[in-house]
Amino acid sequence: MRTLALFPILFLVGGCGNGASQLPPPHGGEPDADGDGVPASQDCNDADAHVWRMATVYSDGDGDGVGDGAGTPACIGADAPRGSSLLGGDCAPADAARWQTRSFTWRDADGDGWTVPSAGEVCSGGALPAGYTNQQNGLDCDDADASVYYAWSVVPDADGDGVGAGAATTICGTSQRPAGYSDLTGDCAPDDATRWQALSYAYVDADGDGYTVASSGSVCSGASLPAGYGNVAHGNDCDDGSAAAWQTWSVWPDTDGDAIGAGTLVQLCAGASTPHGYATIDGDCAPDDFTRFRLLAYSFVDGDADSYTVATSGMICTGATLPAGYLTTGKGNDCDDADATKWQTLSYAYVDGDGDGFTVAKAGTLCAGAALPAGYGTVAQGNDCNDADKSVWASLTGYADGDRDGVGAGAATAFCTAGALPAGFVAAGGDCAPDDPAKFQTLTYGFVDKDGDGFTVASSGQLCTAGTLPAGYFAAANGNDCDDGDTARWRFVVLYPDGDGDGVGAGARSVQCLGATLPSGQSIFGDDADDSNAAVAVDDDDIEDLFVIL
Repeated sequence: MRTLALFPILFLVGGCGNGASQLPPPHGGEPDADGDGVPASQDCNDADAHVWRMATVYSDGDGDGVGDGAGTPACIGADAPRGSSLLGGDCAPADAARWQTRSFTWRDADGDGWTVPSAGEVCSGGALPAGYTNQQNGLDCDDADASVYYAWSVVPDADGDGVGAGAATTICGTSQRPAGYSDLTGDCAPDDATRWQALSYAYVDADGDGYTVASSGSVCSGASLPAGYGNVAHGNDCDDGSAAAWQTWSVWPDTDGDAIGAGTLVQLCAGASTPHGYATIDGDCAPDDFTRFRLLAYSFVDGDADSYTVATSGMICTGATLPAGYLTTGKGNDCDDADATKWQTLSYAYVDGDGDGFTVAKAGTLCAGAALPAGYGTVAQGNDCNDADKSVWASLTGYADGDRDGVGAGAATAFCTAGALPAGFVAAGGDCAPDDPAKFQTLTYGFVDKDGDGFTVASSGQLCTAGTLPAGYFAAANGNDCDDGDTARWRFVVLYPDGDGDGVGAGARSVQCLGATLPSGQSIFGDDADDSNAAVAVDDDDIEDLFVIL
């Protein structure tokens, strides 16, 4: 604000130019001797522009920005003088790191990071000093010893199994439980680390075969029940005094050992396997033959073992499966069950009688194997023109080519061949000059250039020639030759007489057949305002019109 107040004063002084030393008074006439922008009536020292207001200041000997002691009135500027402060109340005037009193609710006297409740105040800086806090961290059981901090309520654990026994005690230690103690009590075997709790059971396995009988009670155990005790039934042991027997089998006598019995059903206590000499399945159709024991039905037979069947049903006494050649599901309908190379009827549409690889159309069926035999097929391979002669198969049409130009003439002739026409015949016909090898096709033209200047006139017709039109004949136009008998002329040009030779003519125009250059005394422009004066070519309006035309 003081700077803004000085600006108009300096401006006025600079503009006077009369060397006057008296500044005009600011604020409506009030004097400001030191020019600090504060009128003398409000300035506490109008002879010093650095100070202008009264304030209470405090001595700040440690330079931390907070003073101490009783405040002293002083005339100051924007800030307190060096060594003093506008703030008082420094709780440690000789220590720049501390200046304010802060409250705390927890203490950590031994510096182990664990706290105890202790409310009070302490002279501090921006934050509470070490050992003082307002945040709880645990509850230190001994705040005078940094090596301990956690209170354990434990019982003696002599066998070290994690469960103690006896009277509880409190020990101040670390986060690790004190050795030889446990926070769990109730060890049922204090001197046996493998057992510490009484567990209930509902089933026992006295013979250790893994199968149980119902029997309830409790036993001193470790983490789980010991072997032979459990709460989940596993079978129902028919003999808990023998580990070799635990389940009751319903079986029939099996005299031939084929696992299919016959006779009277009996009950036996045994282990995992069927009791020896007995079977769990009844109905042996041949009790004295272990290779046959059951009646099986079949619906198909495969006499030639080609895996293709014919429908024939019945029953047969056999082993675990039907014997070879007897099946319950069929495959196909074997058209010849005595020949393993044939089993299905296949249709054919083409035959190759002479074996040259080319066929003729002929439909029918035959009994075959996986595919039709050689010489029969369903896809045409060409169209054999003679299926009794393997040296020929392709029917070709040719034209006599007397002049050997590759284009024949005359009527077409059919040949049965091995893929090529005989000598003297070609596939293309229509030779317009049968005796001239240089000419063989008729081409149409629409334009000619008789004088050879490269510009054509319209003229249509046909020529017997080679692969392209000869020189001077064209299918497309190139210009419009105004004189096809003179190579020096090929275009029509509109001209005007140019009497003064200024490049712009006047008078009646004429249309002339010309070449690349214009004749002397002629111009393609015809707007000369004065054709007798070479200095005048065309008036301004005509120039504008000429550019529009061009």
